[in-house]
Amino acid sequence: MTARQAKIRSTFDGDTRSVQPFYTAFGGFEVRQPLLKDFGPDANLNDIRVSRINRKVAEYTWNKTLQESLASVLGNYFDMLFAQADLRVKQDAISADGKLVQQNQRRSDLGFMSPIDVQQARAQVSLDEEQLLLSKNLFMERQFALRRLITSSGRDNPNRVYLPVQIPRLEAPPGNRDDHLQTAFRMRPDYLAAVTDAEKQDIRLRFAKNQLWPNLDLVGTYGYNGLDQAWGLSRQDAWHSQAPQWSFGVQFSVPLGRVQGKAQLDVFKGFKEQAILRIKQSELTVTVDVDTSLSRIETSRQRLATARQTRELNDEAVRIAYRRLEEGQISSFDVIETQRKLYDAKSRELDAQASLNKSIVTLWQATGTVLENLRVDVIAGARKKDLPETVRRPPPVKVASSKATVPSATPKQRK
Repeated sequence: MTARQAKIRSTFDGDTRSVQPFYTAFGGFEVRQPLLKDFGPDANLNDIRVSRINRKVAEYTWNKTLQESLASVLGNYFDMLFAQADLRVKQDAISADGKLVQQNQRRSDLGFMSPIDVQQARAQVSLDEEQLLLSKNLFMERQFALRRLITSSGRDNPNRVYLPVQIPRLEAPPGNRDDHLQTAFRMRPDYLAAVTDAEKQDIRLRFAKNQLWPNLDLVGTYGYNGLDQAWGLSRQDAWHSQAPQWSFGVQFSVPLGRVQGKAQLDVFKGFKEQAILRIKQSELTVTVDVDTSLSRIETSRQRLATARQTRELNDEAVRIAYRRLEEGQISSFDVIETQRKLYDAKSRELDAQASLNKSIVTLWQATGTVLENLRVDVIAGARKKDLPETVRRPPPVKVASSKATVPSATPKQRK
C-alpha cells in the first residue's frame, strides 16, 4: 500500500504574475513480484531457515556440554569412592602392622625374636602412616575437584567435606561395536551438530545460486489521484476516487559481469566443503571414541579380575606367613613384605573397579547416552511456571556430612 502527496508550482522567467500552486495526492497499491532473482522460498526464507538451524546447533552444543559436565562429575565421584575405600585399606594396614609390632615385642621379651624384627615392624607402621597421609591428600584433592564442578560460588564452607555414598557397580551397555556405533551416530550431539550445520550450508548455497539470476520483476500499480488547491482538498479528492490510475509492466536489469554473485557462490561452496570435512572428521572422532571406550572397558575388566585374584592369593599368603612365623620358619620381615603386597593388591583392586566404572561412563559419553543412562530429562523451551511442581521446587539435596573430617594417621585416633 502506497500514499504520496506533492506540491506543484509552475514559474516562468520574467512573468510577474502570481502563480497558484496545485497539490496532488495518490493512494493505492503498488506490487512488485520477482520472477528470477529473489523468487521462491530459497531466497525469501533463507534467514528464517538458517536461524532455525542455528538454534538446533546451539541446542546440540549445549547438550554436549551438559553431558561432558555430568561425565566429569561421575568420573570425579568414582575417584572419591576409590580414595575413600583406599583410606580404609591404609587404616587396616596400619592396624595389622600394629598388631605385628605387639606380637614381635612379646616374642622379643620372651627371647624368641631379635629386636631388629620389632624395629622392622615399627618402620612398616611408619611407612603405612605415610601412605595414609598420601591417600588422605588424594581424597581432599578429589573433594576440591568435585566442589569446583558442582558449586557455583566460591564462598562455600571450607570445612564441609562431601562424603560419597556407595552406588551399585555400573554395567556396560549391551551390544557389539556396530550397535554402539549406530547409537553414537544417532545420539552424539557433536556429530548431529556437524550434520545440521551442513544443512545450513546447503540453504546458503541455494540462496547464492538464486542471486546469480538477473532481476526480472513484474510491477503493477492501482490507486486514485487527487488534484486541488490545498493539501486537505487533494487528499479528499483522492479518497473520493477523483482520478483512477493503474499500470503494470516488467522491469529487467542485470549487473555487468555478476562479479559479486559469483564470488558469493564460491564462498558458500567453500563453506559447504568445510562442512563435509567436519562431518567426516566427526565420524572419525565418534568411531575412535567408541573403539577406545570399548578397549578400556575390556582392559579394565581383565585388570579387575587379575587384581581380585592377586588379592585373594595374597590374602592366603598372609595366613600362611603368620602360621610359618608361629612355627619359626620365616622372619618377621617376610610377614611384613607379604602384608604389604596384600594391601597393595587391595588398593589396585579398588583402583581397577573405579577405572572400570569410569570406562563405562566414557562409553556413555562416546555414544551420547549420558543423559539417557542417568535418566536426565532436558525440557527445552519450557517456562518455569509450565513445569511440574516437583521440577520447579525440587527436594533439597542432603549432604552426607555437612561438617566431617577425614580419618587422620595420628596414633591418638588409631587408639
